[in-house]
Order: sequence, then C-alpha cells, then structure tokens
Amino acid sequence: MFKLVLWVGGTVLFGAFSGIAAERRVERYVSKSVVMEGFVPGTTTNLFPAPNSQFNGLITPATGLYPEQSGYFRITVYPNGTYSGTMHVGARKVSINGVFSPDGRSSTYIYGVYYDCCWSYYYLTWIVNFRMIAGTDEIQGSVEYFGSSAWTSEVLGFRSGPWNSKNPSPFQGRYTVRFPGSTDPAIAPPGDGYASLNVDVKGSVKISGALADNFKYSRSGVLSTNGYVPISVATDNGNGIFIGWLTLTPPPSGEIIGDFVWNTPPNYNATYYPAGFAGPVPAFGGIYVAPSATNSVLSWTDGVFELADGNLSAPLVNQITLSPDGKLTSNSGPIEKLTFSLNRKTGVFNGRFREPQSGISRSYFGAVVQFDDLGGGYFLGLNQGGLVSLLPAP
Repeated sequence: MFKLVLWVGGTVLFGAFSGIAAERRVERYVSKSVVMEGFVPGTTTNLFPAPNSQFNGLITPATGLYPEQSGYFRITVYPNGTYSGTMHVGARKVSINGVFSPDGRSSTYIYGVYYDCCWSYYYLTWIVNFRMIAGTDEIQGSVEYFGSSAWTSEVLGFRSGPWNSKNPSPFQGRYTVRFPGSTDPAIAPPGDGYASLNVDVKGSVKISGALADNFKYSRSGVLSTNGYVPISVATDNGNGIFIGWLTLTPPPSGEIIGDFVWNTPPNYNATYYPAGFAGPVPAFGGIYVAPSATNSVLSWTDGVFELADGNLSAPLVNQITLSPDGKLTSNSGPIEKLTFSLNRKTGVFNGRFREPQSGISRSYFGAVVQFDDLGGGYFLGLNQGGLVSLLPAP
C-alpha cells in the first residue's frame, strides 16, 4: 500500500492505494474547525452561558429558492465555546462540530470521505461559517458548497429560551396550523396542508403534519426566545422543498402566523402536478385545547362540510352537525358516504367520502384550527388536489 496526496482545483485530496479499482461512493463527512484569530480556549464570554445553548434555523440561497441549496441546521453550543449538531441541505444530512472564538465567530471545514477498493481520500465539501450577533439571540452565517457547481447559501437562526421545569416556556402547549394552497396550480395545490405542534416546558417542539399533495412529515426543534420555529421539509428525494418560519404568540392569544415557500420540480411521470409548482404559502393557526366530553372542538355545532377542486365539476357542500365528542353527522347534501374521525388530542382529522359523479371513494386529511374556528384539509382527486373545509353554518 502507498499513500497519495493530490492537488485538484484548489482542494487537497488525501488517498491510500489498496487494490483493484471499483466505483467510488461517499462514506461519511468529517468536520474540522478552523481556529479563529484571537481564540483562547475556555475564555469566559457571555455569548456561551451555562447551561448549554441550542440554536436552530434555516439555510437558504441569497436569491431565489433552490432546494439543493436549502435546508436547516441545529447546533448545541457549550459554555467553553465548542459546538456540535447537524445540518440538512437538500437530501443530505451532515454532522457538524467546531469551536467559536470569544467574539462568537466560527468557521468549520467539512470534508467528504470517499473510498473504493483502491483508494480512500478526503476532499473539501462545505465550509460552514457562524457569527453570533452580540446583544441578541440571533446567529447568522453561510454555507459554502464545493462541487461540480459551487454555491453559497445564507444561514439565519436563533437561540432557544433558558427554560426548564422550574422556569417553563410561556409557549408551552399544543397548536394546530393550516397552510392554505392556491387556486393557481403553478403556485401550489388548492388544498390546505396542516401541522400539529407540541411545545414542552423546555421549549422543545415536535411537529407532524402533511402537505396538500399528501406528503407526510415530522420534525423536531427548539423554540427561540422570540417565538420563532424554523421548518424545512425536503421533498422529491431532495429535489423539492417546503421551507419557512412559524411565529408563535404565547397564550392566552396563542396565535401562529408564518410565510413559507413550496418548490416542487417537474416530474412528467407524476400523477399529480407533473409540471411542478413554486410559490408562497402562508400559515395560520393557534393554540389547540383538547375538548372535554361536553365541549365541542370548535365553537359551533351546526356547520357545513365543503369539497372543492380535485377534479370536481363544482364545489360540493353538506350540512353537518359536529358533536362535543368529536363526531360528525352529515345531515344533507350531495357528498355521499361521508365519514369523519378526529384525534381529540392533536386536532388532526381524516375521513372518506364518495364522489357522486364517479362513485369513487376518496380519503381526506386535515386539522381543526380553533383560533380561526374552522377546519381545513385536502384530498386527491383523479389527477388534481382538492380542498376540504369545515365551516360554521352561514
């Protein structure tokens, strides 16, 4: 065996020869922190308070939205200025670790480790730069990628709150959110995507939900001191993305608002939206309180269940009764075989109906949003998405 060092395009490749050639592949990534000027290990600074601090945020291009250049990160910063965590960019998940200088700067080189039966070697893949903004809980920076097409994306994130069981987060509780679609299929499907959030005493957030094309997802993160929650969902094997921020207001208001971008690439073999779509998607929601046996999940009992789009020739509306135990009764209307099941703990619902024209049975999914006193969701028709709405009687 012999070792080899190569210089290729400004990148040092370290390799070792061991046998007959075979196909190369990425095995893992290795982080190497660059010691910033003026760094002194263990230097006391209020940027790294005890106990550990957590930051999470988004990775986005400076202009436009390219799924392979977008994602999110989450790091834990320790009192001595070191940090560790992960970043997700496109379909890639990469472990990162490094060290901050006393003024809150960090630069970490990440090398891809490739090997085959003849060679194993490292080469520079990413440079991750972080910079804490003094006097705030904000962190900024950049992710630089070195590959066949190099690019640089921006980093923005926030520190989690100093919350624990004795000092609980003011945001603690359950929330539901809907992501209204668009009447323009070039922007987004017409249905409502949804999310259910649970915030614990420490401000840790667990999120689960679905997009209006029936892409299911789950995420975890930490709520920042200002109530921000980043969400980034890679779709289409990393070629698509749903990304943005939710902003929570603590109870008793408990409101949630947000702005997202959804980018799905063309896939001409796809049943739904083969031309793809890209555009803004808002978020609306708020605190969710599970109903008791005598309190309805929404303020009203008599309402309407409406279906629109999804290859329907016209909207369909049934008169319904929503009982305190979460059961829905269809009283009249053209929608046949309508069923409804509510998860009282989370506010998420699902069910089925039969199209009156085709006789085909369809599934639907969604969530109730108590803040807006309604329910929103989606279904998939023959080759188009559709909107599901639960509304009070007019």
